[in-house]
Amino acid sequence: MSFIKNFSQIAKTKERKILLKILEDGIKSVSPENVFPEKIKIKNENLIILDKKFDLKKFRKIYFIGIGKMANSGYFALKKIFKKFDFACILDPSVKKTNTKNKNLKIYKVSHPFVKETNLKATKVILKLAQKAKENDLLIFLISGGGSASLSFPLIDLNSYNKIFEELTKKGAQIKEINTLRKHLDLVKGGGLAKIFFPVTIISLIISDVVGNDLSFIASGPTTYDKTSVLDAENLLKKYGLEKKFKKIKFLETPKEKRYFKKVYNFLVLSNKDALKTMEKRAKNLGLEVKIFSDKIQGNVKEVAKRILSLKSKGLLIGAGESTVEIKGKGKGGRNQELCLWILKNLKKGQIFLSFASDGLDFYKAAGAIVDFKTKEKAKKMKLSVDKYLKNNDSFHFFLKTGDLIFSKKTGINIADFYLFLKTPIKK
Repeated sequence: MSFIKNFSQIAKTKERKILLKILEDGIKSVSPENVFPEKIKIKNENLIILDKKFDLKKFRKIYFIGIGKMANSGYFALKKIFKKFDFACILDPSVKKTNTKNKNLKIYKVSHPFVKETNLKATKVILKLAQKAKENDLLIFLISGGGSASLSFPLIDLNSYNKIFEELTKKGAQIKEINTLRKHLDLVKGGGLAKIFFPVTIISLIISDVVGNDLSFIASGPTTYDKTSVLDAENLLKKYGLEKKFKKIKFLETPKEKRYFKKVYNFLVLSNKDALKTMEKRAKNLGLEVKIFSDKIQGNVKEVAKRILSLKSKGLLIGAGESTVEIKGKGKGGRNQELCLWILKNLKKGQIFLSFASDGLDFYKAAGAIVDFKTKEKAKKMKLSVDKYLKNNDSFHFFLKTGDLIFSKKTGINIADFYLFLKTPIKK
């Protein structure tokens, strides 16, 4: 079953249909339900995660906390493995609604990307759990993209906290920069949660949405040792010209005592590489010449477009990452849609490109776009100026008019953005 809602409308050619199907296969393959049983097992009361074994008989109680856009789906996949948790708390912006009726399972629909009171309320439930947890307890902590906003306990007022990140996003700051600031403004980030739960044993199952998979930056690293400092945070404010606007803000140093992390085990259990491998296999099975060109694309959309268009390999090129957009106009769209617009400027005949946000939402309404030379010809007939729409950051309305937006259901996945670039037509 397709999660792309307008599949038939945008699969106008054989090539488009194949690219969209490869994309869907890749994303479907990395659901927690499919991945977790392969990487997380319980045998003879031993928990085995990748190559590490834990004796479950040593623990009095087992708690579960899940944060981010894959917290809910991850919980139900893990419940099939663990059978039971003594208490579970889920902070997920993708669930339909908050449900706290069950005494042992609390589900909070939190806000994203900005923090609201619901996020604080849910985080306080977790802080209360830390107070009653014992040294011989085990915390299974599922961390996924969107976790930075989901789990949040800022030491400044919410308005200022959100305003900083709104300003940074508009200026095109990368996620590692944004999360560096978050770590030094929030009690539970940058290893803060590990300190709060110490000396409880923590097993963090981490799903990466961060380019390069640096665990200390995924969801701002609540259980990983942080190497950044207050000085780094201060320098970032200066870099983006925000030091005067937020001069009253004081930053918090993250925990530097390594004893807080001795009983913390962080595992990367899922990343965009898993989906890329499936896409590569699917393409090869279809007889295509295929290459994974990168799993860590990042930078301004204009520069990312240049790099992708300059790739020398033939056939189908697939990649993943997260670009940034400097917002100067008042239009609508997201980084995937704007990337497609930049690509379209120099797209050649016979080439097709698509960019897709893995969670199914590229900031505004659509999940991304798919473009080919026919898109270019149609825009020309409609007298649509690519440069004009780029200047106004209005990629959504450009592709709404050409009919090339990808509309998607929520995928239940959040592992960065995917790029598929077919450089040569598929032979019949």
